[in-house]
Amino acid sequence: MKGWPEWLFAGLLKLYPSEFQQEYADEMVQVFREQHRELSRQGRGALLVRWWMSTAFDLGVTAVKEQMQMLLQDVRYGLRMLAGSPGFTVVAVLTLALAIGANTAIFSVVSAVLLRSLPYAEPERLVQVWETAPRHDLKVGSISVPNYLDWREQNRVFDRIALYGQTAFSLSSNGQTERLVGSIVSANFFETFGTSPLLGRGFRSQEEKSADSRVAVISYGLWQRRFEGSPAVLGRTVTLDSRPYTIIGVMPPGFQFPQGDRDIWVPFAFDSEHFQKRGSHSHQAVARLKPGMSLVQATEQMDTVARALARQYPDTNTGRGVALVPLYEELVGDIRPALLVLTGAVAAVLLIACANVANLLLARAVARRKEFALRVALGASRARIVRQLLTESALLSLFGGACGLALAYFGVRLLVAFSPAALPRAQGIAVDGPVLAFTVAVAFATAFLFGLAPALQATHVDCNEALKDGSRTATGGRARHRLRNLLVVAEVALALMLLVGAGLLGQSLWRLQSVDPGLNPKNVLTAGIYLPVVKYREERQIVDFFDRLLARIRALPGVSSASGIFTLPLSGSCSDGTFIIEGRPPVGPGQEPSAGYLIVGPDYLQTMGIPLLRGRAFDERDRATSRKVALINETMAQKFWPGEDPVGRRISIDTPRPAPESWIEIVGIAKDARTLALNKPVRPEMYFPYSQLAWPFLTLVIRTETGDPAALGKALREQVKAIDADQALGEVQTMEAVIAESIEQQRFNALLLVLFAAVALVLTGVGIYGVMAYSVTQRTHEIGIRLALGAERGSIVRLVVGQGMAPAAAGVAIGLVAAAALGQLLASLLFGVSAIDPPTFIGVAAVLLGVAFLACFLPARRATRVDPMVALRYE
Repeated sequence: MKGWPEWLFAGLLKLYPSEFQQEYADEMVQVFREQHRELSRQGRGALLVRWWMSTAFDLGVTAVKEQMQMLLQDVRYGLRMLAGSPGFTVVAVLTLALAIGANTAIFSVVSAVLLRSLPYAEPERLVQVWETAPRHDLKVGSISVPNYLDWREQNRVFDRIALYGQTAFSLSSNGQTERLVGSIVSANFFETFGTSPLLGRGFRSQEEKSADSRVAVISYGLWQRRFEGSPAVLGRTVTLDSRPYTIIGVMPPGFQFPQGDRDIWVPFAFDSEHFQKRGSHSHQAVARLKPGMSLVQATEQMDTVARALARQYPDTNTGRGVALVPLYEELVGDIRPALLVLTGAVAAVLLIACANVANLLLARAVARRKEFALRVALGASRARIVRQLLTESALLSLFGGACGLALAYFGVRLLVAFSPAALPRAQGIAVDGPVLAFTVAVAFATAFLFGLAPALQATHVDCNEALKDGSRTATGGRARHRLRNLLVVAEVALALMLLVGAGLLGQSLWRLQSVDPGLNPKNVLTAGIYLPVVKYREERQIVDFFDRLLARIRALPGVSSASGIFTLPLSGSCSDGTFIIEGRPPVGPGQEPSAGYLIVGPDYLQTMGIPLLRGRAFDERDRATSRKVALINETMAQKFWPGEDPVGRRISIDTPRPAPESWIEIVGIAKDARTLALNKPVRPEMYFPYSQLAWPFLTLVIRTETGDPAALGKALREQVKAIDADQALGEVQTMEAVIAESIEQQRFNALLLVLFAAVALVLTGVGIYGVMAYSVTQRTHEIGIRLALGAERGSIVRLVVGQGMAPAAAGVAIGLVAAAALGQLLASLLFGVSAIDPPTFIGVAAVLLGVAFLACFLPARRATRVDPMVALRYE
């Protein structure tokens, strides 16, 4: 009777290959039994324990060596088999490389944008803080400086709450002026993120109390680009907007906040002027929650603070609340649906590729039936054959993964180059360690996915039948036939889903591009310019600068008109505010109507090609000392003066109690122009002349008569320098480029999905063709008999095509149902097209059935060319 030592020893022997066990296990157990009995008889417990440990160690090491030797043997055999079928190997590897490469490239984007944690200390505690105004349908909005200071003082939920605002600086050095993208931040800004400067220090609290602090922290990129990475940059004085600033710190590489590449940060100066602007909402805030504080608890407590401020400042804070959004959601929440859709699309491409390779393996397994039957006859177990076939599948997948990785390397570079500018964290997209691990995992998972079913099917072999020399028995049987058809059904269904998704997004993009923006962007050049308030303190200085600049630009050859605006339509920025209509019943604080604010120069409507429907446009009569005037758009006229003529009516933006001199006369109505986005409805908007509402930041708009307006860029910069050498233009681009940039995210999504759908369509067509071509080859004898008995060639075509179209039609039916569900997931990404758009669904189904028909017809036509006499001899 066996004791536990012998059972344990026999169990350890299970680690060895089955062939090894069959040959040596009984002998090894016998030797073990005798040695154990001898040591037990000697009664030396310590010696017995050491012997046991030594035996177990030797068994483990030897088992691993045997398994590795067996694996190497399988690998060598698999390589010989793959080398013996170069056509099959190349097709399978290329198919897998395409699919794995696409998955790797998309995963590199998902990994960098969605999966990687934010590069700040304890990022889960960081939240974006917004003001809300439900009365004006404002769920998240900018905050005012006084409200921020009260929040900072009264809240009990944040460790820190920091204020920031985006701005631009002109860096003057050695006669050259460079425009820097920067931020004005509260002193605790860097501490809120838990990030210390790489060199030097951050800001101190006393530096936000005085406008004379004039210290700056620069980014790693600016440090490298402008100061050659010299540590001596600390303490160096630079000229920003004509004022000296001392560099006190350099941030580490990778620190960027807010979004986009920041060059420089300077401290806010909270002077008394800010406390008078509680109704001016133009900044943002980010905060770090206290440890253990949940988002719900923090929101509830901040609502209490907001209600207290509303009671204390009813004119400006009535109806205003606070919204907290996790910083991760704030940064990537908008892009997540699109990336998940693209991830699903490439996963579908991978599944289609697996189905294709599985079909190839099934066909190859039929051709190798005699080999398997011989191995079984010689004693090979089914598990041994399955392992050999899975090893070959793994080799195919690894070769495909290696080629796919090379494709992904270039694919990632293309993705980054063509990705929209608004794609967050794009600088981190790369084929790095996690992406490599993902590729390896996908390669092995793919090998298992496409290799297991064919391997299991291949081992169902009847030795007697298989060893007979006759091809009629080598058709693979009904089980393989059903499996091949199921794979075709799956391929078609997945391809149809992708094609429908691509069709819906493509239609959305086409409709989006067809939207009339309400302006004429052709031959219009834009360029931003920001005048520093420290140099242009007086409104008359600002007005004079822009008057002189526009006069010089209008005098340039080829320029037909020029103006400026804050904020440029479709640029992603906007501003709005409340107003009061003269003669209307008074409303309570916070109940005033709101509309978009647009500050423009004279000739703006003419330059942008926006028709004036009634009244007049702004002209030289509209100066700071003259009667205040405004234009409104068509939507505002219809919403607030339905059935009336608003021209000549007066409004005031000095709410809730306007001063007598604050009334503004409406002098004209402009046709609607889309300013927020092409896929958003036009909102009510008011135009004010910059001569009466001076603003230091304007985007110049210049219309040229002919030619490329971008050619004016150099001349524009010269005109700015001629007036003030310390000022620099921002990005110069055409209005057509601005509009194109506003929909580049939608274009990027549609382009990638169309690309993946096209790959899926090709793979599906090739897959169906391969199955039908193989089927026709295997049925050559049958077809020969049919032809010899008088069957017409048309009936042969109908037979073959009918058998091929049956699984394709089933796949289309299943795919239509799945595509309807996919359409609901895509609904948030669609514009102007239904998630279940009948033309798209019908058109895609027709295209796919057409491809399937062609893939079936070509082998069927070849079958009709079979010579009956040759076919009858075909065995």
